[in-house]
Amino acid sequence: MKIGILSIGEIATDTLVGIQQGLVKTYPDTSCTIIQKALPFPKQAFDKKRNQYLSSVILNEIRVFASKNKKFHKVLGVVDVDIFVPELNYVFGEAYTPGKAALISL
Repeated sequence: MKIGILSIGEIATDTLVGIQQGLVKTYPDTSCTIIQKALPFPKQAFDKKRNQYLSSVILNEIRVFASKNKKFHKVLGVVDVDIFVPELNYVFGEAYTPGKAALISL
């Protein structure tokens, strides 16, 4: 399986490399590539009242990217912001299952 690691906003390169190494170690039959061009945060994802980002909006942007990029089986988006889903207190990530897109927050 081929996984693309996609930063949303600016993520330190060494952090992305650490994620890449961890995925390869956990899934030895997987190749992981850090996608060089980061996606910007979708403006509509930010909730001023909560001072957080709605994860489903960001995840949808990753899904659109993944559907256009056929060289990866899965795309893992990485953010360094506080994400939320309405009605939940803590959100560390979200994914389409089944699907090609997932999101984690550092």
